[in-house]
Amino acid sequence: MTSLRTRAVLYGLVIVLGLLSALPNVLPARLADRLPDWYSANTLSLGLDLQGGSQLLLETDTTELLAAEHRRLADEAAAALNEAGIAHARPRVDAGGVELAPRNPARQAEALELLRGLARDDASGVRRFDVEQEPGRLRLAPTEAWRAQLSQDTVERTLEVVRRRLDETGLVEPGITRQGDSGILVQMPGVADPAEIRSLLGTTARMSFHWVAREGTAGQAVITVPAAAGEGSYRLERRVAMAGERIRDAHMAFSPATGEPVVSFKLDNEGARRFGELTRDNIGRALAIVLDNQVITAPVIRSAIPGGSGEISGRFTTGEASELALLLRAGALPAPLLVLEERTVGPDLGSDAIAMGLGTGLLGAALVIGFMLGVYGRWGLIACVGLAVNIGLVFGILSLLGATLTLPGIAGIILTVGMAVDANILINERIREESRRGRSAAMALREGFGRAYGTILDSNFTTLIAVSLLFLFGSGPVKGFAVTIGIGLLTSLFTAISVTRLLMEWRVKGRERAPLNLGGSRLLERLAGWRPDFLRGRYLGLAASAVLSVASLALFVQPGLKYGVDFTGGTLVEVRAPALAVEPLRETLHQ
Repeated sequence: MTSLRTRAVLYGLVIVLGLLSALPNVLPARLADRLPDWYSANTLSLGLDLQGGSQLLLETDTTELLAAEHRRLADEAAAALNEAGIAHARPRVDAGGVELAPRNPARQAEALELLRGLARDDASGVRRFDVEQEPGRLRLAPTEAWRAQLSQDTVERTLEVVRRRLDETGLVEPGITRQGDSGILVQMPGVADPAEIRSLLGTTARMSFHWVAREGTAGQAVITVPAAAGEGSYRLERRVAMAGERIRDAHMAFSPATGEPVVSFKLDNEGARRFGELTRDNIGRALAIVLDNQVITAPVIRSAIPGGSGEISGRFTTGEASELALLLRAGALPAPLLVLEERTVGPDLGSDAIAMGLGTGLLGAALVIGFMLGVYGRWGLIACVGLAVNIGLVFGILSLLGATLTLPGIAGIILTVGMAVDANILINERIREESRRGRSAAMALREGFGRAYGTILDSNFTTLIAVSLLFLFGSGPVKGFAVTIGIGLLTSLFTAISVTRLLMEWRVKGRERAPLNLGGSRLLERLAGWRPDFLRGRYLGLAASAVLSVASLALFVQPGLKYGVDFTGGTLVEVRAPALAVEPLRETLHQ
């Protein structure tokens, strides 16, 4: 009795906490407003397929970033050789790395050892490049570990910049998650047209300050950069006078002289000091402000600017100035973003999806409850109570994790109910077998649960393996489906141990030595007890399975097989029309 009471208290406490976690999802708004914010906010978020909105799947393009790192590596290696007094030809940079050619072959071994000393990154300890020695030249080949680390850091910094940019726009709870090695999934509930957001996220906003090159300066120290307005180009010093990362704040303002929109910016302490020195030492020179390889403006410095503030003018409209200020506040992307997928879901389609999922779930639950009551009677009711608690715990854990509910997630919950029912049927059938052998109620329960648990654990463990693979290698909705199934499997195991077994033990309390009868409809009980001899037709079944397997493989590899847009790319458009207009519309679109 003490053991039963102790387990009931412990399990009951866990169940109550789980159900309380799920409660804010079903509370009316007027009641939720009276609760603390930390509790009322513990709800599931609806995915785009349920509430409408837009989704962008982006990928970081590290090609330009790697090229820039190769150039920086070439400058670093050249500086080290110059400092050691080793003359060399101008470094040659390509997609595979950097190539250096010492002019004196006798000092090539010395240059080799010097460059090997520069190979390891002091901050991370990762070896950045390998030095390959060839006749008359040295080649610096970046290592795969360094490339992987560079890509990893780039994606992490890109995630932070994208998050800051979307926060600046005022979007309500945008979802930003990483997909695979270099992908970023951006979900924007309620955004019907993502064109503006796509443009905002596609702008790298890498800003730098360059001095306009003096007359007579030529060679590798000078670059030609086009003007943003399309009016000619500028000859600038390649060396960056100051990077745009020093900008602390930026906002749109109006010029007192012309009344045109401008972008006013402020620098951090180090940037203000550096900017003051640059302007003090270069009075009379033109300082170009370069944004994404285009010159926005190139004003002439008339006096020192020690305050660490300035303004950017360039015939902006109010919207362009506001967007540029937003980009500068949020920071530059370390690498350009490519749009791999763009999806927009209307609110009507989302409401239909909710109604469909809710209706399907209720119908399935009703059929399950009817079957359990028909076959097992009051013992089936105990299983149904366990199923209800199981669903409540699934929603409670998902709410606690701040998960987003999608259509695949609803499908996962429905599938979880089916798998939980399978476990309860297995338990009841084991108990029924023990009862037919003449065991008492207590012994039948103990032996039935003991025999069923091994099979249930094996089946759930193998399912968890498949679900883990879906979570590791899937993306977006596939991961949501995997998470829901995984949580459902764990909660079904817990409810089978806590709710179902405790209620059954409480049901037979005081009658432990009496025989146990799992009642129900006689017809359904006979159907449930019918055991056909499948082994008699095993050879026919194996032959049919082999034929169907070979046929399915042949159909899968046939030349005419068509793949969807999620495999080949393309555009997916869903058109809604009244029921009577569907067939004419389909014919028109086909033509």
